[in-house]
Amino acid sequence: MPTVHTYDEASISFTKCDGHVQQIQNRAVTNENGLIRYFEEAIARGDPNRDLYMARSILVWMSLMSDRRRRRDLPHNMCSLVDENSFLPGTFMELCSAANIECQLIMGKAKDITYEPGSNKEILQGVWNSFRCNNVWHLVYTELAVSTVKGYRRGGEILLENDGNLAFQTQTANTGYTEAIFNEFWFCTHPRIFSIHAFPEESSFQYVSSERVKNENDFKKCAFLQPGFFVTGMTLLTVDACQMISDKGRCRITVGCPSTVLKDVKFKYKLSFIEGSGEINADTCMHLTRMVVYSPGMDEVSFTISLPVKGKYTFSTSVITPDLSRYWECFEFRIVCLEVDEHCRNIPTEVAKTGLGFTHEALNFGLKHPSQTTSTLEVECADQVPGKTIDLNSIHFRIAEDRINEVQFASDYIGDDENIGVSEVRVDHDKGEVVLKAGLKKKGEGVLVLKGKDKNGGGDFKPVANYIVSSYRNNEADHERLVKKNKKKVLQASKRDAKEFRETQLRDSVHSLQREVKQLMSVLNKMSSIHPTK
Repeated sequence: MPTVHTYDEASISFTKCDGHVQQIQNRAVTNENGLIRYFEEAIARGDPNRDLYMARSILVWMSLMSDRRRRRDLPHNMCSLVDENSFLPGTFMELCSAANIECQLIMGKAKDITYEPGSNKEILQGVWNSFRCNNVWHLVYTELAVSTVKGYRRGGEILLENDGNLAFQTQTANTGYTEAIFNEFWFCTHPRIFSIHAFPEESSFQYVSSERVKNENDFKKCAFLQPGFFVTGMTLLTVDACQMISDKGRCRITVGCPSTVLKDVKFKYKLSFIEGSGEINADTCMHLTRMVVYSPGMDEVSFTISLPVKGKYTFSTSVITPDLSRYWECFEFRIVCLEVDEHCRNIPTEVAKTGLGFTHEALNFGLKHPSQTTSTLEVECADQVPGKTIDLNSIHFRIAEDRINEVQFASDYIGDDENIGVSEVRVDHDKGEVVLKAGLKKKGEGVLVLKGKDKNGGGDFKPVANYIVSSYRNNEADHERLVKKNKKKVLQASKRDAKEFRETQLRDSVHSLQREVKQLMSVLNKMSSIHPTK
């Protein structure tokens, strides 16, 4: 899984120092030095990561004190560091200085809560920090780490679809409210991630190798990937741009995700129309079909978005897993539609929720290695005439040897027109595969469900995989080639990141050894001065 932070997440734990900060009594904190001494109590003497634990303690304390109820007993000189009028990056730097930690104040442009991907609006100026531990510089997006804004809505948009439910709701602006919730994502955030959200005036503060330095144009145009994207280990497999242009009214977004995580990931999404960018009204939306098609795979997820009106849209997602206590914002794109989709798909609700294509449920029935990874089975079709044979196309699946005699399969079309096509399922025991064949009686699209059940377990068939059978031409094959190409790039980048991380760890180790040797030499020198050799 790609690295999120610049410390070794496998060996570093902040449980002890975070808990220690939580127990602080404000009346005992009379000045900065007293605060630092309190933090030192939870850090082992001589710990090579002392500055890392100390910087973390400072930030957690600042987060606690962003709640006015927690800071009411603070002395005035300390309260001014964290009240509503305080400059948080300045406070972090001041306290780091008190703790003898080398720290920087970094200025540049930052994508805060008001940022609109793909907009022509100027990105606002921002300030953040970095600090050094073991000769490695760590980035801190101070204001986002200290508190969390909830309920913010920028307005000027019409919500069209929300998690598969059609809507026509004008979104009014709402400034939201701030809660004192520490967000550890923004503490020691990896430069590769940080560079999406903040652009320093001095390129050296990007803390990346020279060949990976971004320019301002890269910063403005790159895909807006948010914390939920990275904590779940996702990778972008389509174009790295915050604004996308639809192709014949259709847009596809694909992200990679480790299969061990993906089977437990749940998505929420919103598709909105930007007011004033085109002509749309409630009457138009009353006749719209579902516009977003969700297609989970084994190690990737795709969203296919059909756009019914020319104009500009925003598409945003959030994610949750069993390891996350809440939904995290995942990614947001602006989509420009210059040509409407003439074949908007009417996907049944039960399919929209489980998703299209080959899913983890198929694995439970022993299926693997589908002959095509896309969710649309394209077929040749002319309007049905008496006596004409319907052309069938097929998808082949390998099936596990220990399951081939235990399960049976069937298939059905579902939706508004269940009689739109024909299908059949055949198990080839000699080849060890399941073959799903499908065709259409007339031009159009139908949703085909492959179902399965245990032969000896009784019960009803249940959905295993869902496919769209279509007579329309599409560019899914081109999209799939792009995804495969980007998977190779992601793998190469991952190897490069791993190499750089190992080099950083080696530098840390060398620096720690040098410090230990220096301390040992100091002790030996003192001993020799006390007990000089004769």
